[in-house]
Amino acid sequence: MSNKYLKLLYIAFGITFSAEFVHADNIVNDDLIIQGSECVGQDCVNGVDFEGNSMLLKENNLRIRLHDTSAPDELGQSWNLSINDSGDSGRSYFQFELKSVTIDTIKISDGTALLYDCSVPVPLQTDRPPVIGVIPFGDPVTTPQNPMFNGSNWVFECLTVPFYTLKSILSLGTTADRGMTMGFDSQIEPGEVSIGNSGLLRNLKHVAAGISDTDMLIQQFINDYSALADQETQLTSLQSQLAQLDSEISIIEDRVFNNQAATAPELVSPLNNATDVTTPVTLRWNDSTDADGDTIQYTVTICEDQDFSDCTAEVMAVTSFSMVVAGLGGGTGLLWIGMILPNGRPRQRWMPITCLVLTAMLMASCTSGNGDPEVGTLSYEATGLTPGTQYFWKVTATDFIDSTDSEVRSFTTR
Repeated sequence: MSNKYLKLLYIAFGITFSAEFVHADNIVNDDLIIQGSECVGQDCVNGVDFEGNSMLLKENNLRIRLHDTSAPDELGQSWNLSINDSGDSGRSYFQFELKSVTIDTIKISDGTALLYDCSVPVPLQTDRPPVIGVIPFGDPVTTPQNPMFNGSNWVFECLTVPFYTLKSILSLGTTADRGMTMGFDSQIEPGEVSIGNSGLLRNLKHVAAGISDTDMLIQQFINDYSALADQETQLTSLQSQLAQLDSEISIIEDRVFNNQAATAPELVSPLNNATDVTTPVTLRWNDSTDADGDTIQYTVTICEDQDFSDCTAEVMAVTSFSMVVAGLGGGTGLLWIGMILPNGRPRQRWMPITCLVLTAMLMASCTSGNGDPEVGTLSYEATGLTPGTQYFWKVTATDFIDSTDSEVRSFTTR
C-alpha cells in the first residue's frame, strides 16, 4: 500500500476517533467540585452572565427529572420539575409532576395544547399546519408529524404523541392565566385555585378556622349559629310543635281514611205515597247505627221535585261532640296550620273533609231538633207546606266524615 493511501486511512481514522471522543459521555468516578457557578442547557454560551446564581439552567422548556432507582417501578419512582409547555405559544407555569419510568401512555391535553388542522397543505417555507384552536382538557394531544411533499406543498399527519405518564401534583401559573391546581387531574381555571375538575369534585379537609375577614369561608363558620342563638331556639320550638301537629294530623287521617259510614235511616211515617196528610206534617224515622261509635247527625230534605233540586236540607241537633273535638287535636287553628304544612303526607284529601266536619259541628251546635219519646225514633215537624201538593222527602245520616241517605218517600198534603 502506498504512503498516500496510508496517510488517507490515518486521517479518516483520526476524524472518526475524534468525533466519537467529542460525543462520548463524561463519567467522573469521584466527587465533582465546582468552585464557581455552573450553567446547564442548550442556551448556555461562553461568558454567560450568572447574575449571582450558583447554578443556571438555561434553555427552552426546562425539565428536571428526579429518578429514585431503589423505588418500585410505579408512579412515585420518578418525579419531574417542569417549566412551561414545550411549544413556544404554550402555557407558562412551574409544575411538580409524577412521571413514569418508561413511555407507556398517550400525552393528554391540559386544556392549552394547540389543535392543528392537518387537512390543509402548507407552503414549503411553513413548518406546520395552521392552528385552529386548543385541545380540550383530558383529550389526547395530537401534533403534526410525517411531513410529505406533494409536489407543491407539505402535507402533515396529526397523530397522537406517545409519552410518559405524567400526573400533575402542583401547578403554579404565571400572570398569563393566574391559575393554580392541586391534585391529580385538576383542571386549570384562570384566576382560580382548582383541586379537581367538573367530573372530579374534591373537598378540602382539615382546614383551620379563619381569623380575619379575608380568610376562607369554611364549614366551621357556616355551621356556627352562635350569632343566631335566639332564632335557633325559636326554630327548634317551632319544629317540635310542627312534629306534634303532624302526629295529630296522622291520627285524623287514619280516622278519616278508615271510617265506617252510619247505616241508612229507616223511614217510619208518613207511609210512602200517603195522601190527604194534614199539615204540619210530622216526619219520623228510626235511629241509625255507627260501627265506629261516632256521633250521628241527621238532615231532613223535603222537596216538590223528586230529584231534590234547589231544595234546602234541615239540620237536626244531636248529642255531645266531645269525641269529634278531641280527635281534631284541640281546635280549628291546628287544622288550618296543617293545611299549609310542607313536606308531609298528601293533604288534598283530608283538608276538605276536616273543614266539612268543622262546619257541620258549628251548624249542628246552633240548630235544635226533636227527639221522639219512643227510644230509637226521631222526628221532624215540617211546617209551611202547600195544601194539595205532593212532596218527596228523605233523611241523611252523617258521622261528619261519610253520609248515608235513606230511601225516598212521598206524601200529598190535604
